[in-house]
Amino acid sequence: MQKAVVLAAGRGSRMKALTADRPKPMLELAGKPLLEHILDRLAEARFEEVLVVTGYRAEMIENYFSDYPLLHVSFRRQNEANGTGSATRLAEEWVRDSPFLLTFGDIVMEAADYRAMAGMLES
Repeated sequence: MQKAVVLAAGRGSRMKALTADRPKPMLELAGKPLLEHILDRLAEARFEEVLVVTGYRAEMIENYFSDYPLLHVSFRRQNEANGTGSATRLAEEWVRDSPFLLTFGDIVMEAADYRAMAGMLES
């Protein structure tokens, strides 16, 4: 499996002031955005391409990761916040018929966990 889709469109409204000027995936953890930790671990897990679905303050994510060096990163915007199903549907053409891992832009996991999930989907 080479492709992953990361849903990073939500506002993170329950985080109130922390997400007033930035999307939740751009909140810092250990000196870098949550989303960067996720992309780093997807690269470590040998994924090659990632589609990041953006929404709230999309330009902040798109500008920051447009030249991400470890993976080929593409973006799709969810212009209307209408759920994870609609956000996932934005990836339909990008993934075509190939298997892909779907994850969230605010949940950091270890690379081994991403690889294990991909292995379950491949078998």
